[in-house]
Amino acid sequence: MEALDILRNSDGCAGGKAIYNAAKTATLANNAGRERKILKPETKARLTKLFPNLDLDRIRFVINAELPSNWFESPDKIDAMTFGYTIFFKEPNIQWNYNGLLRLIHELVHIDQLRRRDDNENVFACDYGQGFLATEDYRKNPLEVEATDFVKMLPFDPNFYVNHNDDLFSAFGRDPYKAFAHWLDFGMDEGRLSSTVFDAKFYLNNSPDLLTAFGQYNYSAAVTHWLNSGINEGRISSPGFDVSFYLNQHPDLQAEFGPKNYVAAINHWVSKGLDEGRRSSRAFDVSFYLSHHQDLIDSFTSQGFSEAFDHWLQKGIKEGRMTTPAFDVRYYLEHHPDIQIVHGQTNYKPAMEHWLTIGLNEGRRGTFEFDANYYLNKYHDLRTLFGQKNYIAAHDHWIKEGLSQGLHGAPQSRSNKKSGRIDSPLHKV
Repeated sequence: MEALDILRNSDGCAGGKAIYNAAKTATLANNAGRERKILKPETKARLTKLFPNLDLDRIRFVINAELPSNWFESPDKIDAMTFGYTIFFKEPNIQWNYNGLLRLIHELVHIDQLRRRDDNENVFACDYGQGFLATEDYRKNPLEVEATDFVKMLPFDPNFYVNHNDDLFSAFGRDPYKAFAHWLDFGMDEGRLSSTVFDAKFYLNNSPDLLTAFGQYNYSAAVTHWLNSGINEGRISSPGFDVSFYLNQHPDLQAEFGPKNYVAAINHWVSKGLDEGRRSSRAFDVSFYLSHHQDLIDSFTSQGFSEAFDHWLQKGIKEGRMTTPAFDVRYYLEHHPDIQIVHGQTNYKPAMEHWLTIGLNEGRRGTFEFDANYYLNKYHDLRTLFGQKNYIAAHDHWIKEGLSQGLHGAPQSRSNKKSGRIDSPLHKV
């Protein structure tokens, strides 16, 4: 009998328990003579940062396991199965291999799901069966989606990590396992940049509730918070990527994913959006950045958005380059002496972060081209729609619609009423 037939005949719960226990019995029988291994001390130390509430000393695992069909998926499509606190892996190399570690993390999410159900395997199996019945798809089962998304959302890309941390390339080249191990051992605690979507230092220092809860330098706690809570809350995770903004600025993505499917939106930007030159933050517009700096035009192709994004992170921020029509960090520092006093004349990154997290909300002008106060006062319909002091909404409207419609963002701005383009010259550094 097919799994769906069993689940339909038993409301999902009883069937889920029956299938789980049958698969568990078969797996234990198939692997009765194989050693139950424990995690290496270094593996436990690394993964405790991702699973702070899980007792990793209880984990046992079997390698080269013989796996039966779990009735939800055929055995040829299954790399591992977990029952209680024991994981059965088909492959031999789990702890010293990048992809093996990712599979281990996936299965640990399932064990953490069990922990959250008071270690009751019957409750877990019931929920798993009901989830499968509701979706009729192994991959769409909410418990599988949670485990898959946790791995996908890990703010780590081995190539990005090595490219943005020069000392690491000289130490171990582009070995993905060694890069991942370094991030888990040291980089996470140090708050190193490790992906295009997440900056632990920015995330922690610009979230007052997290600063209160974790302190100023607990970057590992910031990572786990983002994975377990921040993503689903739609929090801004770096100066260059704001998932809520990303969805709001691209109606086609909202139509495809919904207004709050932040995991899908993040996946889209990482896999497609950056390469398409889509804008991902109020502080950074990769298409504008690439087309308004002559040296970048000379160095990269017109579609070199990924290279332009890397350039901004590695050099452009430090150089104080203009990043959007609505924000120029040099202008911001020059016209707000109090920010200069706090951060200095050329400390551009904290000045940019101030505008992004505080200044814009205060209505501070960030460029010659756009003044949110002026914009709301000039266009009464927008003031009625957004409110007198909703400067963020005013900013988002101008860059999404007003600029292309030729609406004036500021007095004497250079925006062209016919084309909506900025007539400013190319910027040179």
